[in-house]
Amino acid sequence: MNIENNLDSVKNRILSACKIANRDSKEITLIAVSKFQSVDKIETAINLGQQHFGENYLQEAINKIQYFKNISSQNSNQNSKKIFWHFIGDIQSNKTKQIAENFDFVHSVNRLKIAQRLNNQRPINELGKLKILIEINVDNEITKSGLDYQKEEEILQLCKEILLLENLQLCGFMCIPPATDDEQLQKLYCQRLANLLNNVNAKLSLSLKDLSMGMSNDLEAAICSNATMVRIGTAIFGERQKSKN
Repeated sequence: MNIENNLDSVKNRILSACKIANRDSKEITLIAVSKFQSVDKIETAINLGQQHFGENYLQEAINKIQYFKNISSQNSNQNSKKIFWHFIGDIQSNKTKQIAENFDFVHSVNRLKIAQRLNNQRPINELGKLKILIEINVDNEITKSGLDYQKEEEILQLCKEILLLENLQLCGFMCIPPATDDEQLQKLYCQRLANLLNNVNAKLSLSLKDLSMGMSNDLEAAICSNATMVRIGTAIFGERQKSKN
């Protein structure tokens, strides 16, 4: 397992997908999903220029964020680049304070109560606005979180409410399509999210741009459907560790 080769391979896949879709690869943010991965692997990726990391489990994530904060404070190199942390897991009410205090992006907001708690607990004077994406369920799978993509009025209302929260910045939508190797199905699910964003922008006179979708097996379909963020774990780091410790 060679993280450098893996990162190069993923970046080349992104470049190829953008060429096919006639898009600029600079529009795509590569988020390295680092849940269950060691700080050594993450540090290797950072040293290779990777800046965005996605985490699902709060305590594991906080430990890693603090570890790299400590390294940064000891590093006198003024040219070191900022690391951006994305929370992409389910959010419980009792976890919002730590999320608000430690992350740059939250991809999994699907209730007004959660958005309000993140807003009230964000130390905006220190960190600026917390960037938010609303989680959408694009395949009606009952075990998944997220708002039903067909319930557009409900989604519109949540967007309106979040836009009123002064410490949050609504950026777009996120989804977790079902795992499939069928490229047409991959595109179908991704296009549902893209269409929804277009509809919401038109109806609310907004210019939200972010679509967080696309993982190791379907990033090409996501980019073809205008994804701006792809969340890649296994293709970069290899198989995950079994423990969250």
